[in-house]
Amino acid sequence: MAEYGIKVGGSSVSSARNIDIVADLIVKQYLSNPADNINVVVSAIGKDPAGTRTEKVTDMLLDLAKLILEKKSPKKNALAVEKKLTETSGVHTDIIHHLHIDYRTADYPLSNLGLAVADAMSKIKRKENINPYQIKDALAAMGELSSTPIVAAVVQHKLEKKWESLETKLAKEKMLRPEEQAVLNRLRAANGVYAHVVDSRHAGFITDSNFTKATLLDSSLDTEIARHHASLRAQYPHSILMYSGFVGRDIEGNTTTIGRDGSNTTKTALAVAANEQAITIYSDTDGVLLVNPKIVPNSQTARSLDYIETVLLAKFGGMKVLEEAGLYPLIRAKKYIPITVKNTFNPDDPGTLITHEAPPSVPTMKGLGILHDMHYREFAVQDPRAFQQLERTLASYKGVNILKSTLESNGAKKIGKFVFAADRKLEKRHGAEYFAGALTDRIIKNVFGGQAPKSFHHSAGSLVTIVGRELGNSHKDMSRVYDILSKANGGGTDTNTHKLPVWTTPDSIHLYMDQGTTNNVVNMLYNKLKKINVVLYGLGNIGPAFLQKAIENYDELGITVTGIVDSSGGYAKIGGFTTHDLEAIIAAKKGKTSLKEAAESSLVEGGIYLAPEAAKNFRNLRDFCKGDTVLVDATSESSMIHRLAYALHLGAKVISVNKAPYAVEKDNGHAKRQIPQLFEALLENRLFNRGTVGADIGVPGKLLDILIKNPAYVTVRGCSSGTLGYTTTLIEEGKPLSDGVQGAIAEGFTEPNPYKDFSGNDVLNKMVVLWRTIATKYGLDPFDIKVSHESYLAPAIRKYEELTGKPFETSDLSGLTKTAFVERMKMLDGPFKALQKGLPEGYVLRYVGEISYDEATKKYSISVGMREVHKTNSLGSLKGPDNRILFGINSSPDDLQDFASGKGAGIVETANAIMRDLKEIVSMARGEYGGRKIGYVKRPLSERPTHLPMVNWHRPSQKATALMGYSQFLK
Repeated sequence: MAEYGIKVGGSSVSSARNIDIVADLIVKQYLSNPADNINVVVSAIGKDPAGTRTEKVTDMLLDLAKLILEKKSPKKNALAVEKKLTETSGVHTDIIHHLHIDYRTADYPLSNLGLAVADAMSKIKRKENINPYQIKDALAAMGELSSTPIVAAVVQHKLEKKWESLETKLAKEKMLRPEEQAVLNRLRAANGVYAHVVDSRHAGFITDSNFTKATLLDSSLDTEIARHHASLRAQYPHSILMYSGFVGRDIEGNTTTIGRDGSNTTKTALAVAANEQAITIYSDTDGVLLVNPKIVPNSQTARSLDYIETVLLAKFGGMKVLEEAGLYPLIRAKKYIPITVKNTFNPDDPGTLITHEAPPSVPTMKGLGILHDMHYREFAVQDPRAFQQLERTLASYKGVNILKSTLESNGAKKIGKFVFAADRKLEKRHGAEYFAGALTDRIIKNVFGGQAPKSFHHSAGSLVTIVGRELGNSHKDMSRVYDILSKANGGGTDTNTHKLPVWTTPDSIHLYMDQGTTNNVVNMLYNKLKKINVVLYGLGNIGPAFLQKAIENYDELGITVTGIVDSSGGYAKIGGFTTHDLEAIIAAKKGKTSLKEAAESSLVEGGIYLAPEAAKNFRNLRDFCKGDTVLVDATSESSMIHRLAYALHLGAKVISVNKAPYAVEKDNGHAKRQIPQLFEALLENRLFNRGTVGADIGVPGKLLDILIKNPAYVTVRGCSSGTLGYTTTLIEEGKPLSDGVQGAIAEGFTEPNPYKDFSGNDVLNKMVVLWRTIATKYGLDPFDIKVSHESYLAPAIRKYEELTGKPFETSDLSGLTKTAFVERMKMLDGPFKALQKGLPEGYVLRYVGEISYDEATKKYSISVGMREVHKTNSLGSLKGPDNRILFGINSSPDDLQDFASGKGAGIVETANAIMRDLKEIVSMARGEYGGRKIGYVKRPLSERPTHLPMVNWHRPSQKATALMGYSQFLK
């Protein structure tokens, strides 16, 4: 049976409620695969994240040891010790009470705690020679030894209930589902022992006698833990083995505590011994955060880290999930077991995956560490020997921890530079001079023979460390860092004519700075170096083209595609897809492979498939890589309005080239509320829709730039369909309508359903996008607009019916395949030719959309339809798929005012529009661009429509001219 490991941190067992939650997680994993064995390491009861208790039990036990060792009057000392002992024991008994489990659960460890206290007090009373550190270990170990049986008792109780329910169901129904029967078989095999408590002191965890900082012996790591575990597993082959973390014993049998990162060391040592396949660490955050959330409240989670990155973050003030000591057993044994750090209280979040080596093409910056109370010293020295003596003197000074020392030459001059951390307790006890003048006097005396050298001292500094594989070797990232420091007023700039140090290692960049500038610099660094996550909906024609553009800009923009959705479902990856992954997905899509099929074939290592319903929930995809996320909508579905609104609600940015959500119709109450939300987000730089009108020529942006000027009103006129422009040009060249339609489809100009273009819906939708932008600016009802619309085909259909005397069937046009649609259009080849011949001299047909304003009524209107325009007119001179949109500022549109023109259709052009919007979002996220500043009148929710009627409008013979809600005209 495969073995898997779980380690639960102190916050996960900090209250009765939290223990119940973590017990559910253990039970869930135990039952999820009856063929797997589970080994759990439990920490002592920690601080409660909910704030009901702010002190860790381990700290309470060490305070208890301190009281025992204090030299007070025996009576006062005994009373203080008794009070603290009662308080500490009370934490456990209170939790047991609220969990409704047997009080005898923790009798043994708590009784031992009382005995250990009594023994220590007795030895002190008899003035025996005692080791204070040994007493600290004897008491501190009781934290884990007490919490482990409590957690085990809850797990045992839950599995007993599960066994009872399955046995009852089997007796009643005579049969269970196969998966239920497998669970019952396992529970039966456990013979009622579902969770067995293991005292690690008697399970091979043998250490040296360096009390409070004990280290596991090589014999323990090599054989003893494995031998004991194999024996336990033989006795309890179907039980969860619950080990107490942090504790061990020396060869004389004395209780010891493993030093730094003790419970994690217990877990990794056990993982090696038990040959575990994977480890899950439960804490109170969604994995490893990039930066302290007190400085950056919505910090991203690092979805993948390697061992080196994890250790560097822990060492230099990042999240201490795993330190070097905790990883040592894995590295020593060369067993690189994957470790996932998850949130006990948000277990559905994928957390952080820690592996021996990070996958290629992952984000460069993995985290920021911050250390305060730092000092920087410079001394002019004669030679390397003097520098070494200086270094030894500093290192031997109590409370100094040297983090960086270098000897630099400047011509004939040599300068020793040192960055060190200062012990705050010593500084408080001895005053600020302890690490200033007093330290300087020691150096002058020991190194320079009493003669003061040239020196520089900076105190009250901070060390900011940026961690990421190969980050220190990245010239691009280093230039970004120096650019930030130059703007931060202090970080890396001259301070008393001295530059504060910046240095690198292959996987880190270290910045010493004034403590007062730290938060500012950290925020700037985070914004500059963080990854921008992208979730793509739509993998038809435009989606793969955008992904190709994303690959080309992956490193330059600092983006990561974390999720992709097509009609078969979603495909996501913790930490995001690499460029190699995206290339494989694009190639698979070209081969007509759906995302579901790609996932089933394990196309991408680490890729995770989401069923269609799960993929519709943007949050499910966003959470694979938390932080700044952009939803890209490359679909043509009107239902995307709900996803766009939800993404905005979650704080994501949105890019959409899909017009349907902006022109949503009918009486969908949710949609009517969401329309104002979308367009308000557009004016607030949270939503970007460059590609909705005119592909990449920038029509929406041109309109926004006009609205910044606060004109009294704005009007629009233009040809905004590349498909219809291309088709019309071919007709003018003498080709039939059906050839024009076929060519537009082949060029990729049309929507997936070509009828959307030739019905005029697409142009109408574009006019509505522009109108609603204007309406939102001025606080107008976005649904209250006079609309006159006729399809591109309507004049030809009328001519057909005039020439043949027969009706032209239109009711099924929207449901035809592309091939069938082209065939149907052949019926209109002749009528279109007749229309061309009937035009006045010098005139051509153009399909025009217009937004007009009536100054008398102060009302806007939309008209869309075929128009006769002169060849010399700016619209009449258009050729092929080119668009031209004219804007009028406080007047009707004309060529002398603002306009936008260019190729208004095409897969590449639309993908370029998405990329331009994405570049704008990235620039804003990094603080390089503030976005457009557009004031607008926000309409109260009470003024927004609650009901709109619906009629069919799409028949070519029908024109709508009444003043009514726009949603009446869409189907």
